[in-house]
Amino acid sequence: MSESNKLNTEEIVKQNSVSCPGISSKYWDDFPEDFVLYIETSYDIQKNQLIAHNLEEIQKIYAAHNLNFLYLPLLLQDGANVFGRIYPGAELNRTICPENITPVITASLFADLHVSKDMQGAMLLARSSQWNRRNKDFELTPLGGGVPIRELFQAHARMHAFYDLTKYCKTLSEGEPGEETDPEMRFDTEISKVVSEIDERIRFLKGKGLFRLLSDTIAPMLKSEPSRLRVTEDFRLFLPDYNNMEISLNPLPKVVYFLFLRHPEGIFIKNLSLYRHELTQIYRLLSHRDNLEDMNESIRKLTDPSDNSIYEKCSRIKRVFLQKMSDDLAQHYYVDGYPRQPKRILLSTGMISFPDALKNIKTVISREDYAVMNLAEIFKNMGIGEK
Repeated sequence: MSESNKLNTEEIVKQNSVSCPGISSKYWDDFPEDFVLYIETSYDIQKNQLIAHNLEEIQKIYAAHNLNFLYLPLLLQDGANVFGRIYPGAELNRTICPENITPVITASLFADLHVSKDMQGAMLLARSSQWNRRNKDFELTPLGGGVPIRELFQAHARMHAFYDLTKYCKTLSEGEPGEETDPEMRFDTEISKVVSEIDERIRFLKGKGLFRLLSDTIAPMLKSEPSRLRVTEDFRLFLPDYNNMEISLNPLPKVVYFLFLRHPEGIFIKNLSLYRHELTQIYRLLSHRDNLEDMNESIRKLTDPSDNSIYEKCSRIKRVFLQKMSDDLAQHYYVDGYPRQPKRILLSTGMISFPDALKNIKTVISREDYAVMNLAEIFKNMGIGEK
């Protein structure tokens, strides 16, 4: 296409476009500057088929100008999977389907942006052109208007080309971090490496500016609340309020988990050797073995902060919960804690029930003494009481 034809096409597209003030929009801050979203006031089967069949090519047209073309029907299933994990056990809005997801979200956006009801049909929503983005306007561009669809996409991409200057900024390397030797800090480092796949998908949707829009549509009025945790007589773990979801742990991670369930005051990793007797009793309870010789080495490793065992088991516990739900919920259940603070399970003790066999295990040190010991360690880490 000649330069003059390109300019003529861009002029037509510009004349057909409508600016919408976005400064009061609750979604304004959610949308990245490089987004382009296909919207429609009613389902247009021809345009949806055209986009679905040519989606890769359309995305390449926009990608050449550093823009991200978004097509809602493609993201619907991913959104449903994400919100099914964020709200375990809750009933999502199953009336939303690929044929109505775009019109439903378009109606929400139009109400939010106070778009005139005269705007009908299929169109593109983007931020205002590159040079006018400070005015916080959205721009609506109808598909059609006498411009062939491929030329319209190309002109629209050129007009909204995004220049991300941060890509060209140099950063100074801080070098590779050294190996952490402090048990509490090492715990934080190892646990933070465990990342939920579902949270990666949440970040993906948030990066596209669609998290709140999809949430408002697929999961309206739902609140993300932790479930109770129940340990059965045969030591299985269930979350009753999430459709009785079972959490499966291998014996050693389960031994560690039960130890932390029994100590809501928290445990310093460096002090785990003080809990060796208790760990042994829990292990014996779960394994139904009286011969402790087979257990001693495992328990020794668990209580040795210089060994990887305790970090591996706590990472495994975290990973199991993150496979079931988002971190917003999972953080109530796995073992965690602030740096240089005792590690513990966040869930309120009133929401935890476990059998008498676990409750009645004798401790070498009283819980009150453990709490005092933790407090002394916290003060020490803060430099209080040092001469």
